[in-house]
Amino acid sequence: MSSKKDTYTHGFNVPDSYFENFEARFFKDMNLSEIPENGGFTVPDGYFEALDARLNTASTASEVQPKVIQLIRNKHMRYVAAIAACAILIVSLVKNSSPSVGTMADIELTEISEYIETENLDFDTFDVLALLQEDELTDLNTQNQYITDELLESYLFDTLDDATLLTE
Repeated sequence: MSSKKDTYTHGFNVPDSYFENFEARFFKDMNLSEIPENGGFTVPDGYFEALDARLNTASTASEVQPKVIQLIRNKHMRYVAAIAACAILIVSLVKNSSPSVGTMADIELTEISEYIETENLDFDTFDVLALLQEDELTDLNTQNQYITDELLESYLFDTLDDATLLTE
C-alpha cells in the first residue's frame, strides 16, 4: 500500500545533464560585444583636486552673521545685576551654613525603638544605666515599685495556661 507522500511530484522538471555544461553554454550564447566598456558616467578633469577649495569657499560665503540684541545695554545695569547676584548668593550660603541641631527631646521614642529593633543592636544593662542621669534612675525605680510580686503572679496565672508552660 503506497501513500500519496511517496508518489508526490512537485511539477518542476530539469532536463538530464542540464547543469553539467551550463557555464560553457552560457558564455557561448552571451555576446560580449553588446556590453559597453564604460558605464556612462564621467568626471571632469581635475574635479577632485579643487573640490576642497570649492567646498570651503561655498560654506564661508553662505554664513550670514545673525543680529544680536543685547539684553542689558547700559554698563551700569550690568554692575548692579552682578552685585545683586552676589548678594543673593551670600545670603543663601549664610542661611544654609547654620543648620539647627536637634536635641534628644526632638527624637520620638518610637523612632528610637524602631532603630534598635531593626538594627539588631545588642545593649547591656550597664551600658544603658551609664547613659541615664540620677533623676531618670529614680523614675525607673518608682515605676518598678508599682508592680508588686503579688500583681505579677496573679497576672501570670490569669493569662498563661498550663499547656504553654509545659511546651516552653
